[in-house]
Amino acid sequence: MIEEGLLESDVEDLPNDHSTPIPGSEKSFEGSRYMKNEDYFLMKKQPEIETLGDFPVFGHYSVFFILLFEAIMLPMMAYMTFMIYGGFTPNVNSCGEHDFRELSSSKACELLGEIQKTSNCTPRLSAQFHSVGYEFEYYCDSAHQMKNSISIQMFGILVGAVVFGQLSDLCGRRRIMLICTLGMTVFGYLASVTSGLVTFTAFLFAALFFTGGNST
Repeated sequence: MIEEGLLESDVEDLPNDHSTPIPGSEKSFEGSRYMKNEDYFLMKKQPEIETLGDFPVFGHYSVFFILLFEAIMLPMMAYMTFMIYGGFTPNVNSCGEHDFRELSSSKACELLGEIQKTSNCTPRLSAQFHSVGYEFEYYCDSAHQMKNSISIQMFGILVGAVVFGQLSDLCGRRRIMLICTLGMTVFGYLASVTSGLVTFTAFLFAALFFTGGNST
């Protein structure tokens, strides 16, 4: 009987000085089976794989990948949070001597439009949190531009996922992941220091473009 897992090419009919009898076989000269020593020891050194958990090896690359993935998840969560709250429209409290705090948002915007036809007063805004619309002063009729900006940024994620999904199959996922992480970091920083909605949208579109690549 030949031990399970051995190939016929690994077995010799006749003994020699560098052969080992197969366990379970008789050591008779005629009809006996012998296996090369190097093949025998290679077979013995192979680790036994019993479950799927025996396949992955936790090495330096695994640690690097885990830390990198954690660093990627934080800005991705920040971008998703911005999609929800970034376009929040601020309220108009007053303009010059006119107080709108007792009025609804639509009524306050309507009166503000009438007042600004004859006056150059600067509206005073209020918001529950410091949104992008509040920072760049997009309110009333101009608030829809923030919605358009968010739509453009979301489109960047879709494009990045398609483009880098194909490139990762061609160039390797590790290289694409490093490129996307670098691009996401650089353009995310530029978006945080910009002072206009147009440049903010462009930089954040690029940042989310690379974020989409990391999500594939």
